[in-house]
Amino acid sequence: MTSDAIPTPPGGEVRVALTGGIPEMPAVLVVNGPGIPEKVSVAFRNGREHYEYTGGAVELDGAHLPLYRWSYSTRIAE
Repeated sequence: MTSDAIPTPPGGEVRVALTGGIPEMPAVLVVNGPGIPEKVSVAFRNGREHYEYTGGAVELDGAHLPLYRWSYSTRIAE
C-alpha cells in the first residue's frame, strides 16, 4: 500500500510512527521494503508487538510519517 501524501523511496527504508500499545515502544520505527506496509511487527521482550497502518500520517520533526496503531501482542511459547 502506498499513499500519495507520503513519499517513499522504492525499495528503501521508510520511517513510520507508532501509537498505542506498550508505553516503552519507540514512537518511530524504520522498516525496509517497497512502499508502506499494511502491518508491521516489532520484537519486544518475549514476543512481538503488532501494528496496522491507519491510512493517516503524523508530522514529526518536519516529516510526514505513516501512522500505525497497535493492534495486538504475540508471545513466544516456552
